[in-house]
Amino acid sequence: MDAIIKGEVTLTEQDLTRGYAASPQSFRAKVSLGAGIVGLALASFLFAGPPFILLGMVPMLVILHFLTLRNIVRRQLRAMGDDARHIEYAFDDEVFRIQNSASNLEHRYDALQGLIVSRQCFLLYTAPQLMQVVPRRAFTDADSTELERRLRAKVKPMSKHRPALRVVGLWLALIALFFVIFQLLSLSAANAPREDQSADDAR
Repeated sequence: MDAIIKGEVTLTEQDLTRGYAASPQSFRAKVSLGAGIVGLALASFLFAGPPFILLGMVPMLVILHFLTLRNIVRRQLRAMGDDARHIEYAFDDEVFRIQNSASNLEHRYDALQGLIVSRQCFLLYTAPQLMQVVPRRAFTDADSTELERRLRAKVKPMSKHRPALRVVGLWLALIALFFVIFQLLSLSAANAPREDQSADDAR
């Protein structure tokens, strides 16, 4: 029987930010951000727009992405309250427990939906869109290494990239549709003067 791994930590904004940054949701947001920048560049090229519009929009999109992430984290911390930020963890052979002043969660490893391991934290998915952020700094270095081994052995990993492929495909489809519509409009505009000229010649 493996020893119980215990740890405790007072959650900070940085802990949750690192957790969300490692999640598939954050990866999809970054992919969407990149696709949006590519779309802006394509639109600027096709319509021969002034480059300063693109240069102005790119930092705005980047700032909006990070502000949105910060607001999500701060809203969650406010909802937790100061007392509930201090969390105690206990991981044994079959279950793990996460306890604070407001709740006491106990969950089996085989019921988890997925696991993501980063250098700063573990993300434990108790539901497809619900994760528990477990900072590594809650444990000693030796316990953190042992906990990673135990979690990898008991919980299936969650892919960050597979859901993002659907986002990429959607963006590519939208860009292709935009390009087709632009070509059709360009052809219509080019044919209009020819039709007018043919009508004048007939007279």
